[in-house]
Amino acid sequence: MDFVHHKESNGQPYKMLTAMNEYTRQALSVHVGTKLGSVEVLEVFYPLIIKHGKPAHIRSDNSPEFVSELYLPWLKRVGIEPIDIYPEAQWEN
Repeated sequence: MDFVHHKESNGQPYKMLTAMNEYTRQALSVHVGTKLGSVEVLEVFYPLIIKHGKPAHIRSDNSPEFVSELYLPWLKRVGIEPIDIYPEAQWEN
């Protein structure tokens, strides 16, 4: 999962939360919003688990939403191993 940051023509910032199958490169979800925190990440992720099954791991960047006190414990509770990318290796996104 990853965030893409952008601005509308009027300067209003928004984020796009993207979820992709790392093996097949299939785009599973794109969720757009002006405020996307850890709660919204989990609200997007949970239906994906129901539809596609639980992944063994999930790779994400080091955005606050992906390292929060809500997100990481939830992943561990459901048995998903978080994998972070290195800040210098944005090509991994």
